[in-house]
Formats: sequence, C-alpha cells, structure tokens
Amino acid sequence: MELYSAAFDRSGNLVITGIAQTRIDLGGGELPPGVGMDVVVAKFGAAGNHVFSKVFGNQSDQRGDSIAFDSRCNLILGGTFAGAMDLGGATLRGDRSLFVAKLDGAGNHVWSKRLGGASELDPLFLSVAVDPMTDDVVLAWNFSKQA
Repeated sequence: MELYSAAFDRSGNLVITGIAQTRIDLGGGELPPGVGMDVVVAKFGAAGNHVFSKVFGNQSDQRGDSIAFDSRCNLILGGTFAGAMDLGGATLRGDRSLFVAKLDGAGNHVWSKRLGGASELDPLFLSVAVDPMTDDVVLAWNFSKQA
C-alpha cells in the first residue's frame, strides 16, 4: 500500500487513502486484491481501533489522492480513475478522469461524481478540502498534456 493522504476529524478519528496493489489487511480482515492499482480508504478510531477499510477499483488503475472530513465527520475522497468504478452508488465511467465522493462516518456511499478533462489531458493529482463554515467541497487538481 502507498499512503497519499490522511486526515483527522474533530474527535481524533483518522482516515487514510492511497493505493493498494496486493492483498492488504488494515485491521478489518483481508481486502480483495484488484488488478493494477486500486483506491484504498480506511478509518481508525481515536484509540487506533479499526472502524472500516475498503478497496475500490476495476481492471484499470485508480488512486485515492486526497481525503478530508466535513463538519459532520463525513469523508470527502478524491482521486483519479480510468474505466468504470463503483464507489457504492452509481458506476462512474471515464477515461483518465477524476472522482470525488462523500462517504458517511461508517464508510457508506452518500454521493460520488466524475470530473473529466479533455481527452489529451491526464489527471496527475486531485486534492480536496472542506470549508469548515459551509461544508462546501473545494477541489484543486493538476493535469499533464499527453504527448
């Protein structure tokens, strides 16, 4: 596993995201391996206890780039994907696309969205932040032009 982002909520719970390329156990049992890189997200309580861990992926590469909490301790997860990916709601489809998703504190899907660019652009990284006054989600990303 490669860790790309971590965040704490106001109660001291920790969430992490990144990629998994092989079988991995983050405390809740072994997660199934995917093909290539898959998004991994896990939450641990303030005392370090495992709350949940999940892998999202498909036959292509996906990556969990950034994670944040809103004021209600929901998780906002952002990253990149190709192909079709299900984060627990409707299947997102795209070629070299970005995704942003909201999961509740137990890891259940609330909503997810695909964000795409021009076909000659490759998304390199998506960063998420949440406005603590309004819970608005703020996104920043970096693209590379295909050669």
